[in-house]
Amino acid sequence: DEDTLGEIEQVGTVEIRGLEHVEESHVRKAIAKIGDRAIHPGDRYAPSRLRATQRAVFATGLFRSVAVRPVLPEGDELVAQDAQATAVWPIEVVVAERPRRSIRIGGGYGTEDRFRARGEWEHRNLFGEGERLEVAGKYSFLVAAGRIRYLDPSFIEPDVEAEIPLAFERETEPAADVDRASIGIELRKPVWGRWVGRVGYRFERADIVKLFTDLTELDPSPTPRAQPDQFWLGSAILGVRRTTVDDLLEPTSGNAIDLELRPTLKALGSDVDYLRWRAAVRGYVPWWRVVLAMRFEIGSIHPLGGTGNLDVPVFERFFTGGSTTVRGYDFHLVGPLDAEGDPFGGLSWAEASAELRFPIWDPIGGVVFADVGNIEKRPAHWGNDVFPAVGAGLRLKTPVGPVRLDVGIPLDDGARIDRFEIHFSVGHAF
Repeated sequence: DEDTLGEIEQVGTVEIRGLEHVEESHVRKAIAKIGDRAIHPGDRYAPSRLRATQRAVFATGLFRSVAVRPVLPEGDELVAQDAQATAVWPIEVVVAERPRRSIRIGGGYGTEDRFRARGEWEHRNLFGEGERLEVAGKYSFLVAAGRIRYLDPSFIEPDVEAEIPLAFERETEPAADVDRASIGIELRKPVWGRWVGRVGYRFERADIVKLFTDLTELDPSPTPRAQPDQFWLGSAILGVRRTTVDDLLEPTSGNAIDLELRPTLKALGSDVDYLRWRAAVRGYVPWWRVVLAMRFEIGSIHPLGGTGNLDVPVFERFFTGGSTTVRGYDFHLVGPLDAEGDPFGGLSWAEASAELRFPIWDPIGGVVFADVGNIEKRPAHWGNDVFPAVGAGLRLKTPVGPVRLDVGIPLDDGARIDRFEIHFSVGHAF
């Protein structure tokens, strides 16, 4: 173990050099967040701690380069330390700052969202402590949205991250066209090991511009109630996340777990009462040059008090099917449909995928996959009407992630669109 190196070398002072607009206190907070894995005065010198410190400072996103290195004694100081049992090595953290502002513009095409465009302006260091302000907009066939987001990486305490988003969007989906405006706050904090806890609040107004799905078909009463065309929703957000995935664009090992509980209540400013929860697990297992990727997701919505099943807003119901879910079916067309072939969505949802990723000829790779999805009308009911699919695809590596072409084949007897679905997009399905 290389940490046994330097058994008699001790860390001295830790100096930060090269700062221009970033406050030194912010760099020291970033180091403090990783606890015993970082370097601290008085610790035994260990190369692994220098690397951990370098990664923690670079992860702030404020620097082009970060070097963490010992300052070896010279001259009379070296002679004096040679005579002692323990040598003291000061450490310097040398940084070069990135520009504080940036603009990103991008575009693309996918079979579901068709042409898409995105632009973002970011100030990544508003007040010297890494506070970020983002102004972003995007457009596609499915959504037109604008967002302003403020992020404070050290809110109240060094390891508490705060996010305040303000968002406006128009969603165009098979069930409805919806205009949504929301504001909220979310706090995130490491709670144990790699687990990060989340707590927050979101307040939202949603207007149903056009409802394509006839939800009254789900109501057996003689005079079924239609959904209102406007909702005010106040929701609390509680959750935990954990990830050990090695690469966000091209994952080959590790796993990720995401658990969320979201009560939407009249006591929080909502028109309706319900509890929505979801859980997601992803894992990647490498073997030689092949990667087995797997995922499982599940969720349910439970109406509370006087809120009935049909009172849950259509845009909050679960939907699945499409290029990143069950690839043998068109977008959101897994589950029950109305007489016109539009999806109802559901109050229970589950889906799973297994995908084998393998190289063909660099930079081209291939996949074979199996997907399955389930949407049910009632809360906490799964498995009555399962929609499986299998397929294969190609991947072309690019700097922004793989360009993806998948062909999915539905396996149920009543396949509702075609004998197969073709999906083209950027990025892995999961």
